[in-house]
Amino acid sequence: MKTRITPILAVLGLTVSLASAGGGRPAPGGGGRPGGDSSGPRPGTPPTLPADVLATYDTDGDGVLSAAEKTAMKAAIEAERAAKRAEFIAKYDTDGDGVLSADERAAAKAAIEAEKLAEITAKFNELDTDASGGLSAEEWAAGAPEGADPARVTAAFTKKDADADGSISLEEFTAKPAAKDHKRPGPHGGRR
Repeated sequence: MKTRITPILAVLGLTVSLASAGGGRPAPGGGGRPGGDSSGPRPGTPPTLPADVLATYDTDGDGVLSAAEKTAMKAAIEAERAAKRAEFIAKYDTDGDGVLSADERAAAKAAIEAEKLAEITAKFNELDTDASGGLSAEEWAAGAPEGADPARVTAAFTKKDADADGSISLEEFTAKPAAKDHKRPGPHGGRR
């Protein structure tokens, strides 16, 4: 279940940074530096907010979020988060007590994973244009994002084709990547 909360939280972090850096207001003269120099923002100045955030929360249209607008944005984000949580609980709270028990949480997790598997399977079937039950290197490449580096696309195909038979099966396509060993070699931990 993907939500817009992650991007909104990133914007919230930017907003807090802006508040601590003096509100993010430009220097007089319209430029990013004192004296109106428009060659860029001052060193240490946080990046400007995305246009969609300003369009949503900049109620006075001055291009900057005031303290009141930031407070309203935070309240809106919290309200959205609370609504998403309530919706999630209502969806999986089978006994109606307003709390997810361990069994309800396990059922919710299984349902979410089943939804994800269905989405991944649908994507596989979309890419499998010849309905062979496996993705050829050409079908894989055709499904790559526009402008993707062909060498990286080929490397990803090779990595997914676990049995090296030149075709990615549904099982290989849906397999979760192996956990990476993040331990550093050397005297402070990890392998030596």
